[in-house]
Amino acid sequence: MEIARPSHGKSVGEHRPVSERLRRPVHCRPPLQLETSTTNKRTNSQDVYHQERSPGMARKLLKFLILFDNTNLLYFPGQFLSGRVLVELEEDTPALGLHFHVVGEGVVRVKSPRAERLYDRENYIDFRMRLLGEPGQGSVLLSPGIHSFPFKLGLPLGLPSTFLGKHGWVQYYCKAALREPNGLTHKNQQVFIVMNPIDLNLEPPILAIEHKLGVSCVNSGPVVCRVSLDRGGYVPGETIGISATVLNNSKVTIKGTKASLTEVTYNF
Repeated sequence: MEIARPSHGKSVGEHRPVSERLRRPVHCRPPLQLETSTTNKRTNSQDVYHQERSPGMARKLLKFLILFDNTNLLYFPGQFLSGRVLVELEEDTPALGLHFHVVGEGVVRVKSPRAERLYDRENYIDFRMRLLGEPGQGSVLLSPGIHSFPFKLGLPLGLPSTFLGKHGWVQYYCKAALREPNGLTHKNQQVFIVMNPIDLNLEPPILAIEHKLGVSCVNSGPVVCRVSLDRGGYVPGETIGISATVLNNSKVTIKGTKASLTEVTYNF
């Protein structure tokens, strides 16, 4: 199969002034969960989303799944996103086309002091392809049984990592839609994770911070605290070793110290 390279929207890292980028009102989609489709215990398959609810039509489609070759759903920028859309039919089914859509987006939602919700949205990936059928042609008759439609495309370099925060998120997902001539459209979607690795060799070998705290007492000196780490970056599962010294030049007794790990996010 021919490998496809996606064309994406606004380049990563391109920013406009906040006054131009924030709009209202908010009509943005909430972040998807990793399991976007529920599981049917009887058939052990993902449920299918239909545009119209017709029991007779829905019975023809037993399974409609998006399956990735990488089962842990984790990808890095520059890697290939590959897999297949699996369709299992109970009887002969005409299809106008099978559409596949890969989306990567960043969304920011901020509540202003006047209780107005401001938001901005940025596209990182917006790639569409047909896995079945051609524009302007008639329907294709799919026989009963299992049909597999492979896909493969390269993820752009420089993609931001998947993120979910209080005021925004970065998410990546695939959508598939199978259209029938009678107007019925079967839909499903699946999230995947993108992680942009950090080169720890570019981080400082030793990270040190010194903070001087003044104490409001007469003839009392400052309290100086110096904290250092053995390096400036860590990977999940590693132990963070902290070295700290406290020089108390004040007349106040220090009863104890503690360290905490805090995540800081910036929404532009």
